[in-house]
Amino acid sequence: MRSIIKKTLAALLVLAAALSLPAYAAAAEETKELFTIDREYNMTVSVVYDAAEPAVSFTAPNGTVIRGGSLRAERGEGYVVYYLDKAAPGTWLITYDKGENTVFEVVYASYTEPVTIGGLTVGEVNGSYLDYTYTVSSDGGGYLDFKLFAVITDASGAAIGERELDSWRDYDSGNPVQRNVYVGGLSDYSQYRLRLDVSMQNGVEEVYDSKVSDQTFAVSTGSAPAAVANVRAAVNVRDGGLTLDWSEWAVRNGEYIVAVFQGAAEEPLYFAETSGTDAHALFDAAGGSLRVELSYRDNGKTSATLTKTIPVPAGEPIRVTTPELTNSAQAVVEYNLTGGSSGYVSVNGREERLNLSGAGTFSVLLPEERNVILVGCYAPGDEYISYGAEYTVTVDGVPPTLRLPENKTALRVNAAEFTLAGVTEPGATVSVGEQTVTADETGAFVCAVALADGENIIRISVSDAAGNITSQSVVITRAKSADAEKTSAFSRILKYIPLAVSVAGSAAVLVAVLVITKRFGAAADKKLFTVKTVFAVSVAASAILAVVFGIMLAKYLSLKNLLSGEEYFDLAAKSIDEAFEAIGRKDVLRGRAVRSGAAFGAALLVAGASFAAARLLKSGKLAGRAEKVKKPEDARKRPSAKERNGGEFAGKKRDVSWLDADAPTSVTQRGEPQTPETEVPGGGTASAEDAVGTLICPNCGEAHDVPVKFCRKCGHKLNG
Repeated sequence: MRSIIKKTLAALLVLAAALSLPAYAAAAEETKELFTIDREYNMTVSVVYDAAEPAVSFTAPNGTVIRGGSLRAERGEGYVVYYLDKAAPGTWLITYDKGENTVFEVVYASYTEPVTIGGLTVGEVNGSYLDYTYTVSSDGGGYLDFKLFAVITDASGAAIGERELDSWRDYDSGNPVQRNVYVGGLSDYSQYRLRLDVSMQNGVEEVYDSKVSDQTFAVSTGSAPAAVANVRAAVNVRDGGLTLDWSEWAVRNGEYIVAVFQGAAEEPLYFAETSGTDAHALFDAAGGSLRVELSYRDNGKTSATLTKTIPVPAGEPIRVTTPELTNSAQAVVEYNLTGGSSGYVSVNGREERLNLSGAGTFSVLLPEERNVILVGCYAPGDEYISYGAEYTVTVDGVPPTLRLPENKTALRVNAAEFTLAGVTEPGATVSVGEQTVTADETGAFVCAVALADGENIIRISVSDAAGNITSQSVVITRAKSADAEKTSAFSRILKYIPLAVSVAGSAAVLVAVLVITKRFGAAADKKLFTVKTVFAVSVAASAILAVVFGIMLAKYLSLKNLLSGEEYFDLAAKSIDEAFEAIGRKDVLRGRAVRSGAAFGAALLVAGASFAAARLLKSGKLAGRAEKVKKPEDARKRPSAKERNGGEFAGKKRDVSWLDADAPTSVTQRGEPQTPETEVPGGGTASAEDAVGTLICPNCGEAHDVPVKFCRKCGHKLNG
């Protein structure tokens, strides 16, 4: 029993698993709206995936399910494109199973099958109608749009003129179709061709094809209006241009047909239908004469054709020979005419008529500016045909600038080659001696010049594009080899002489200040003190100015040597502006050296004058003191510093016996203390004990109870 139950349960489980698989598969499928179209289209649906091609089906608006496998498709790596030919209007659905794909995209678009014109054949013109046959094929079917043109082609088969004859819409039958078209409105012409354009629109897509018939047809009207009376033709042989103008003979509200042929060509090089009264064409100057055919259309009828032949001369019968840029105030016009002919010349809009014959030249005046010159002549016997051209001539009479940074008056070098640099107009031609160089876009130029021993005169000439010339000369002296070595060594020594002199002068001045200050350190009165102060200040200023003067002089001489040597040429080759700045700095340094030297000399003069004044003041002061203070003969000799420092005033024992030359000299033995006495002015003596705390002037003997630096009586400096 249990075995039966187990088997029954197992069978139920297997059945449940089998029934669940379709449920899972059905749950993996998705259905979404794909697109909605308003009419029948050819549609493509592209599916992009990353793992495996998914299963796809489409549901039409009527409910029909179309499997993807039954459709025409294109497959590639990671994509598949399905074609739904002639999809019915309405809403389409797509059903898919992504499976293992993580990338899944659906893109749709309409498409159109190509259209092809199989053939286009031109028949005969019957009356005013032309018979023709065409064949068009298209895989997509549907309506096609047709347009038919009458065209005129050039020698290569390209259409240079066209006029629409007919347009219509029709189904593609795939079989030859025979039709006719009205051509009575065309101008008389024997080389017309037909061109058929076919297009088909399917949604945003469009296909197109066009074909020109191999056969030509001619149109000739019986009762045509009168032709245009005449046309003016201006021939530019220089540029190969033709300008036609029939405004004088224009027909009101007319539409004009103009064609230009060259030589014996049957195909026109220019064709146009225009409502204007002028035309412009290009031609080959060596291709022979030109033929112009001009007609108009009035009330559906084409007029008779005006045919005009225009000879094309070999070369320019009249031309301006002056270059476009010149320094001349005149332009030369050259002409070579067969027989007599009238001509014209116009300068900046001011025209003048001329009578010319044969070959020759004439000149016209030009202002110094950009000038537009028109020259031309008329064909003999037909003044409606002219030959001429336009020229532009600019007059520039200003010579080019020329700047040379070299010192032309004292240029001396030791090398066999010299690099000459300068600035002029950009692009100017520069002749340096026998060499020629071209200035760059900034106007700078550099040229190496070989030098002979001694003086070399280098001629520099600059010529601009207009022919203006500016010239200068540079004198360069090359020292001989033996002199060059001496000069080089001497120049190196000279560089350091100014600095050495300034340093030595400054040291000497400082030593002099110390000596003079020591000498006049004992000055006695305020005048002498003031003079000494002026002297000290002027000496110090002299020392400073001497250093400044030496530095300025050294810099000036160094820069002067640079401007006369090869270093300056390297600087000029590197930068012309820096070379000119160096010349300017030389002048500035020279001025500074002169001014600092003058100031140094003035300070020396002030120092010398103050020194002399101090000597005179001191001499007079010492003489006055000698009369006031009468010392003993032996005391007139001032004691030395050592002697003065031997004794001490202000309470200290000091030997002042030198104040009285007649005083007996006492000898003090050891163990016998003595009390020295001091003679004071006016008689009497003072012991050293009485002098404790008092300063005695050694010059005049004045006693001071309080500490002072100078004697209140004579002004002598005290050591106390």
